[in-house]
Amino acid sequence: MKKAISLNINTEFLESEAVRRLIAAGHGNALLTYIGLMTIIRRNGYFAKYDDALMSELERLTCRHPDDLDSDIWHLVQAGLFDEEMFGKEEILTTRRLQMGYMRRKDAEAIPDEYRIRSAKERRVVGRSARVAKTVEKPAPQQGQAVERQAEKLSYGLQWPTAQVSDSDMMPGSSGRNMEKLKL
Repeated sequence: MKKAISLNINTEFLESEAVRRLIAAGHGNALLTYIGLMTIIRRNGYFAKYDDALMSELERLTCRHPDDLDSDIWHLVQAGLFDEEMFGKEEILTTRRLQMGYMRRKDAEAIPDEYRIRSAKERRVVGRSARVAKTVEKPAPQQGQAVERQAEKLSYGLQWPTAQVSDSDMMPGSSGRNMEKLKL
């Protein structure tokens, strides 16, 4: 049998910005749904899968109509009480705080990567790694290419107007290799 975990709602709960927005928008009933969700989440670990089983359990706990529960869940996510990205991508209700509390447990299993909410620092590191991985190593220049690449770097993307010079327009004594005449 699992040991019951207490649901802590402290004296600041009703003063939190997310709860105040819910109440001000006329969605105070969503708080009952929130308490039901937190009860289910805490029983199971760190998240609840948004599915028919969750809706049945919430209906049993709160005695609210399933349509009202759907609406409440949407408002709770929009208010920031659950992670919007995880809800949209994986259809789970969780928060970073729930996950951190779960990981402090002695019997906690690892959270799968697709369900884990990364901190801002972790997201920056992952983003940096992805950008580095996207850079493609250019092969070493072959003979003649080094000069062309250097010229490209120096031109900074400017296109200089040039034209091929015919043999008749060549300067006397020149070999004719790579000679171009600027059109000015």
